[in-house]
Amino acid sequence: MVFNNRNYAPLFREQLERDVFNEALNDFYFFVRDGKYVKGPASLQTVFLNFCKYKLMGRIKAEERRMKTEIKGDSAEILETTVLPYSSWEDIKEQITLDEARLRTFNAAWSQLGERCRNLILWRKIQKLSNEEIQDRCGINESMVNNEVYRCIVRLKNKCKEAGA
Repeated sequence: MVFNNRNYAPLFREQLERDVFNEALNDFYFFVRDGKYVKGPASLQTVFLNFCKYKLMGRIKAEERRMKTEIKGDSAEILETTVLPYSSWEDIKEQITLDEARLRTFNAAWSQLGERCRNLILWRKIQKLSNEEIQDRCGINESMVNNEVYRCIVRLKNKCKEAGA
């Protein structure tokens, strides 16, 4: 059986056909293996072709969304039509002052957190460590890592509110 997507995506290359086919084949394998396929009026071949079709249509839609969000045109034209968010130097100074105040508030709240909470937030949010890696560094149960990180973030938010009030 050969899957041909020319009816659905005439502008895409053969590589996309192979990628989509392989993804659909993989999804279909798990669909059948997990017992979700129930023999009905549609044959196995029809169900598989629908997997391929919907996988390809999803890829095409995602590509269209991506293309719409890209900036097209000459950079000089873009700069000419760009409107700055600030109308004067006074607005810019005011925004800088607000940002500095927020930073001071955050630093005050951050310093009030314990070392363990600071480390948990840094490891999860900045270094993107897994639960297992955090468990190895901190010694808490792997299943409790997410809860502890969440609690620390809530503490940080509350301390920011207190420091800002």
